[in-house]
Formats: sequence, structure tokens, C-alpha cells
Amino acid sequence: MVSCIKFYRKKAGLTQGQLAKSMGVSLDTISRYETNKREPRVSDLRRMADILGCTPIELMMESEANPPIPRKVAKMRGSGMAAVA
Repeated sequence: MVSCIKFYRKKAGLTQGQLAKSMGVSLDTISRYETNKREPRVSDLRRMADILGCTPIELMMESEANPPIPRKVAKMRGSGMAAVA
């Protein structure tokens, strides 16, 4: 899932470090949330939404500008193979 955390963070005018400090988590944690290497706990998601002025659901919505890549395609891209239509 491609989340909108980065979008709402930037919209709020915060850096990753500022958001991390406000939430009481590490900068690395915020980075992992934004790159989908880690999913936020529900409590962190609620706190983040309060700070960013949106809802938890808005934070987890998929970005229309950056839709998720199907796993099969992602694997092919990673191996250097081109997708065949």
C-alpha cells in the first residue's frame, strides 16, 4: 500500500524530524512509514493524524499519483526484466 503520510506531512509544513519529535518516535520510524517498510501502529496512526490535521484513513489511502505496483511487476522490474503485455 502506498500511503499518503508524506503528502500530509509536507502539507502541514513539517519535516520528518519534526513529525518524529512531535510523536515521540525516531526519524527512522517516520521514514519507514513513508516508504511502506513499516506499518504504523493504530495508536501512532491516530497521533500522526491529529498532528497533521487529517484522519487516519486519509493517511493510509493510496495515492492516485503513485498507485501500488503489483508484486509480479515489481519483481520483474527488480530483476531487470521488462514487462510483457
